[in-house]
Amino acid sequence: MSVPSTRERGLSPQIWRQQMGAGLRIAALWGMAVTAAHAVGIRQFSPQGDVTQVGQVVVQLDAAGVRFGDPKAAAPVTLQCSDAQAAKGTGRWNSEKEWVFDFAQNLPAGVRCTAQLNTQFKTVAGSALTGAASYQFQTGGPQVGDIAPETYEQIDEQQYFALRLTGAATADSLQKRVWCTSEGVGERIPVQLIGGKDRDAVLKQQHWDKDAAKRPQNYAVLACNRRLSSGSKMTLVYGKGVAMANGLASKDEQRYEYQVREPFSADFSCERENANAACLPIRPMRLSFSAPVPRKLIEGIRLKSGASAVAPIVEQHGDKLAQDSLIDSVSFPATMTANAKYVIELPPQFKDAAGRTLSNANMFPLATATGNMPPLVKFAASPFGIVERFAEGPNGPALLPVTLRNVEPDLTAKSLDASVVRTKKGGSDADIIAWLNKIERYDGYSVERKRAQRDVRVLPPIINEDKNWVQTRMLSLLDGQSQVKTLELPKAAKGDPRPFEVVGIPLSPGFQVVEIASPLLGKSLLDEGYGAGRTMYVRTSALVTNLAVHFKLGRENSVAWVTTLDKGKAVAGAKVQVSDCRGQAIAAAVTDEQGVANFDGLNPNPSSCSGEDGYYRSGSYFVSARSNTSAGEELAFVWSNWNKGIESWRFNVPTSSGGMRDEVAHTVFDRMLFRAGETVSMRHYIRGLMGPGKHSNGFALPSAYPDRLIITHLGSGQRYTQPINWNIETTSAANEFALPKSAKLGEYLVELGYENGNHGRSSFNTGIFRVEEFRLPVMEGRVGPAGKDALYNVTSVPAEVQINYVSGGAAANLPVKVSALLRAKSLAFQGWDGFSFNPPRSAQDLGHSDDEESTASDDTKVVADKLPVTLDKNGLGKVTIDKLPKSSEPRELLMEATYADPNGEVQTLRGTRTLWPAAVVAGVRSENWISVDRKLRFQALALDTAGKALAGVPVKVEAVARITTSSRKRLVGGFYSYDNQTALKSLGTVCSGTSDSHGMVQCEAQLSQPGEVEIIVRASDKEGRSSQAATSVWVTGQGELWFGGEDHDRMDVLAERKSYEPGETARFQVRMPFRRATALVAVEREGVVSTRVVELSGENPTVELKVEDNWGPNVYVSVLALRGRLMEVPWYSFFTWGFKSPLEWWRAFWSDGKEFIAPTSMVDLSKPAFRFGMSEIRVGLKNHTIDVKL
Repeated sequence: MSVPSTRERGLSPQIWRQQMGAGLRIAALWGMAVTAAHAVGIRQFSPQGDVTQVGQVVVQLDAAGVRFGDPKAAAPVTLQCSDAQAAKGTGRWNSEKEWVFDFAQNLPAGVRCTAQLNTQFKTVAGSALTGAASYQFQTGGPQVGDIAPETYEQIDEQQYFALRLTGAATADSLQKRVWCTSEGVGERIPVQLIGGKDRDAVLKQQHWDKDAAKRPQNYAVLACNRRLSSGSKMTLVYGKGVAMANGLASKDEQRYEYQVREPFSADFSCERENANAACLPIRPMRLSFSAPVPRKLIEGIRLKSGASAVAPIVEQHGDKLAQDSLIDSVSFPATMTANAKYVIELPPQFKDAAGRTLSNANMFPLATATGNMPPLVKFAASPFGIVERFAEGPNGPALLPVTLRNVEPDLTAKSLDASVVRTKKGGSDADIIAWLNKIERYDGYSVERKRAQRDVRVLPPIINEDKNWVQTRMLSLLDGQSQVKTLELPKAAKGDPRPFEVVGIPLSPGFQVVEIASPLLGKSLLDEGYGAGRTMYVRTSALVTNLAVHFKLGRENSVAWVTTLDKGKAVAGAKVQVSDCRGQAIAAAVTDEQGVANFDGLNPNPSSCSGEDGYYRSGSYFVSARSNTSAGEELAFVWSNWNKGIESWRFNVPTSSGGMRDEVAHTVFDRMLFRAGETVSMRHYIRGLMGPGKHSNGFALPSAYPDRLIITHLGSGQRYTQPINWNIETTSAANEFALPKSAKLGEYLVELGYENGNHGRSSFNTGIFRVEEFRLPVMEGRVGPAGKDALYNVTSVPAEVQINYVSGGAAANLPVKVSALLRAKSLAFQGWDGFSFNPPRSAQDLGHSDDEESTASDDTKVVADKLPVTLDKNGLGKVTIDKLPKSSEPRELLMEATYADPNGEVQTLRGTRTLWPAAVVAGVRSENWISVDRKLRFQALALDTAGKALAGVPVKVEAVARITTSSRKRLVGGFYSYDNQTALKSLGTVCSGTSDSHGMVQCEAQLSQPGEVEIIVRASDKEGRSSQAATSVWVTGQGELWFGGEDHDRMDVLAERKSYEPGETARFQVRMPFRRATALVAVEREGVVSTRVVELSGENPTVELKVEDNWGPNVYVSVLALRGRLMEVPWYSFFTWGFKSPLEWWRAFWSDGKEFIAPTSMVDLSKPAFRFGMSEIRVGLKNHTIDVKL
């Protein structure tokens, strides 16, 4: 500032000095005010004072202290703790105003920490931090971090308690400050500290033994100093004042409540018809114990009847049960004689694992008895089933099977005191849907009474407090209905109860509701309070037909295919109607000569239906077909969501169920990495996806264009928006985004959205770019094995390092250090979804005792550590990675080269290469589970290292069972251990062969060993080197119906090639299990492009299709193969019908007749069957491929 001279102002020097001094004082005060305005202080520091658990320190400033995203920003405080090892951790800035320090682990008890202001810290404005000079906190005395057993569990009368403490507690304070209280005891019960082997055993059972060896005073095992009373409640009290050696003591009391177990007792149970009946002979009897019992004593229990004695069945959770295991319950098999007396005897000295005798031993030997076989009326399928019209032959009746036992012998149609069978025939689609809904609604145990009042004429009386619900088995849905016909079942012998038998109810063609009423069932199973005339009703619905309807629902169009059940042939001229779930007709068509009806405009998301009583049917179409044949009118129907066994997820293909046409958008960036202040240039593209057509190659103009560009910082959520101006001719748009100089570092998401969510659409995520602080590299290079040849079973690898200057020229004489490690390689090949390429599990992977920590296999191994290399004048360095261990599985060699650039910064190059055990890659695909009485079907695969199928490769498949032996053992102090041991058992070679043109070997194997079985495929190359792949299959024992195998109708459809050009012929091999079949071949994508019906033969089951121009870029070819019913064709049938169609008779006699398998009581292998498969092919990619070479 310029100051005028005294002469100019006319002031004396003294006055001038006074005024000048005042001005300087004012300027100084003003400067102090400015400094105070820019000062940044600590608004909040946490934690402070005594805190039990500390995992993080948080410092919040009252203004921005740093530029967010700056990785070099200093910490605002320095932290020092009394336990430096425990206080290790990392600090970071969460925002411009918040800094946090995360401890590696929660601080233990007894730690004191002090945080002081960092005097070197400067804010964005360059000022120092203000606030308190220091902040203190401490974690206090030791508290209980974990306890075993957990609270509210039942405990032993002499239970040990294991405590994991937050700090090292002194034994003296534990003895004085921890006690027990027990119900009925009016004083504190002291505790005793448990040491020695008992302590070690309890800590090992809790997996605390290793940490306890390092920090013994952080763990305590103690027990109450008095035996607790059975059935009482007790509390373990961890009081105030438990101290550490440094004097810090706990300040809070912790209480843990438990229930002492009841006296040792045994409880018998069985299933009965009602509370007053004897045990059912067809259901197991069960004996349960309130405490575990040694297996040796369990095996001495016997169920006796006369001279016969039955040993109990012991439940097991592994494949085997160890001899020294403990058992909670046993059962006796459901093979007992009806109306017989039994006695359950226990062995002498029967005690539980703790040595306690039975409190109810006076009940044994326990007498029990079985009653008569319970009455039974059961339909083969409920609430709906399909009955083949000609299953019994062209002239035979259609029979609905029903199983009967001990019900009325004389089934008359007129007498209501006897069993009555009534049927009602459905008419229109709406009527059928209404009855299907009603039968499904009444298929549960109960229904609301107000709903039943609308559907049923007479309701049972109310005999209990549940007034709003009524049992469905007490209601007749056909009573009072019009056009109900009464049928008579075959009669049983006079005066005898009906034996156990399966009888057939003859039904006429069409949809029918069938209901059986039985007073004997009601008398046996219904409450006596309903009176002596109580009747029970059993119902189902059935469709009697010789037609089958197959429906494909697509987004752009749909197809129905109508065929016959007996022959599996297409039906022409059938009237097909599509209705919604309420029965409202939506579309109709007539099938062509191939039995196909096409539908356009069906919504791919049909609406759902719900009733006022809460009944709900998910969205689906009801598709019906009617046809007039020489045998009369035929009716069949299908719901569009009936896809059990052929669900889309079984075929590993992408699916879309959206009602709108799919649209895709993408953003092309000029580059992906930016600095703050630079400009991001983008071009956006959007297309609609549609099915192939005359004027479409799979793409279309979008129905609506996004109008907003949204750029979001993924770390903070900060958003920027711009309008988008589309060029309609190119269906593209360009945008530029100038990054602020203060832009946050990290990733930014680019979205194309709609203003205010217009058009009911969500935004498109079209790309991500990054903003970072970086310097352009001075050098560039590569490191990796020399050459490009694949590496097979090598023990050494010659490697090269090449480094050049970015500006040009080699980095001559540059010192480099090369390191390498081997790690596991996970394999996956495009086009081979569903196959496993994982190696077999090694012996190290066997299950160990749960008391031990299993050691994981070593997946990585360093094979070279900082090998020195000096580059030559061309910037090239060579080194050999030797002494590589041999491996039977693929491994990845990871190489790194480190060097110092001219700026002195250490740079790293990285390269990888796969080491193969052989020139062939083995694969396997199998079902996940199977029953011992079924054959396992699986495929072995041989590929080259690029994922292409190899033909002529010898393949061998072995099976290895993994047998787990489980046991439960009692330890000291009421603790139990669970031990699982796994052993391997070779099941030998289950399949072998040579791969076909698709690289596959089709296999079937009968696995008789229940449990987990590993299928191991071994493929060998020309040099004798082998590759292995494995997958696991769960094999269930006979009778384990809950886990009985995969129930699907999937088959493989294999394309000869994965890619075709228009005009070529695509060939597909159909892996069907039929000798002959009629197949619907469909080309699909957004809808059904085309269909054709072909005849397939098991000798050459192939399909050929000419690839059309509009199939690009890909289509899916599906094959639905049908086989009609297999009939027995005796030689004399030629004289009954064969002479009319000699060729057809000869084919049936010579082929179909040989495949016929007579139905059994459990399965009908000759019934009509189908299989469905699909395969994807890429089309026309050659003309759209850009060959880029660097």
